[in-house]
Amino acid sequence: MPEGRVHTCPRSAGSRTALRSQPRVAVVARPVNNNNNNNNNNVAKFLQQVEESREGRHHVVAIVEILAKIRGAALRPHVPRLMHLLVQHGLLASTGCPALLPACASCVCKLAACVLQELSSGPQCETEAALLLRQICLPLLSLLPNKIPPLASGAATCLRSLVDTPAWRGRAPHALAEELCYKAALAAATSPPTTQTTISHLLLLRSLASTNPSAVTKLAPPLIRLSIGILLPHPFSAASSAAWQLRIAAIRLLYYYMGTSSKGHLHLLLLLLFLFLFQTLFLLHI
Repeated sequence: MPEGRVHTCPRSAGSRTALRSQPRVAVVARPVNNNNNNNNNNVAKFLQQVEESREGRHHVVAIVEILAKIRGAALRPHVPRLMHLLVQHGLLASTGCPALLPACASCVCKLAACVLQELSSGPQCETEAALLLRQICLPLLSLLPNKIPPLASGAATCLRSLVDTPAWRGRAPHALAEELCYKAALAAATSPPTTQTTISHLLLLRSLASTNPSAVTKLAPPLIRLSIGILLPHPFSAASSAAWQLRIAAIRLLYYYMGTSSKGHLHLLLLLLFLFLFQTLFLLHI
C-alpha cells in the first residue's frame, strides 16, 4: 500500500456529512502519527526477516546500504540493530572474504551520513548526534582488541573510514574520540607487530590525529614508544621482521607528533630518528 494512503470502508451519506463537520486538524493529526508508528514497525519486521533469511544474511551489507538510502533519518531508532546485523553477518563474513571489507566500511559511513542528516546545530541535536555516533561505534569498539586478526583489523578499518567522513567531524563527542583513541592504542600495543591488525590500528590513530588532535595528544608518550619500537626493534624481536606497510604507518604517526608535539618531544623524536638512520647505515655497511 502506498505510504500515506488510508483505506476505509464505504460510508453512508449521513456518516460522510458528520465526518466533514469534524475539526480538520483532528482528522489530519491521527494518520501522521499512525504512519510513523507503522513505518517503525515495518522496518523492524523487515530487519527480522533479513536476519531469519539465509539469503538476507548473505546480502546484509547491500540491504542495509539501500535501506539507509531510502529511509534516511527514519532509521535512527534502528541503528543498534542495523549495526548488529552489519557486524554479525557482514564484518564476520569479511574475515573469509577480504573483498567484502571495503563494502562494510562504506556501508557504515553511509549509515552514519543518513541518520545524521537534517540534524541542525543546537544542544538537543548535538546530543542526539553524539548518541547516534556512539551507537554506531560501540559494536566496532568492542572488536578492536579481538584475538582474531582479520576481525580486529576489519573493525579498525570501518572506524577509520567513519572518522574520515564529514559525519564524524564536528559531530563526534570528545569523550567518544578519547575512548576510541585509547582502545586503538591499547590494541595496537598488545597485538603482534607483524600482523595487519597493528597496521590498521596505527592508521586509525593517524586519522584520529587529524580529526581529534587533543584526544591523541594525551597518549603521545606510549604511541611514540610504540612507533619507535617498530622502527628501531630489537634484532631478535618479532618487530624486526615487520612489514614495510607497518613501518610506514609508524612513520606517519611520528610525523604527526613531530608537527604538533612540544619541543621536548620533538627533540626526542629527532634523536630517535637519527639513531634509526645510524642503525640502517651500519647494517648496510655490514
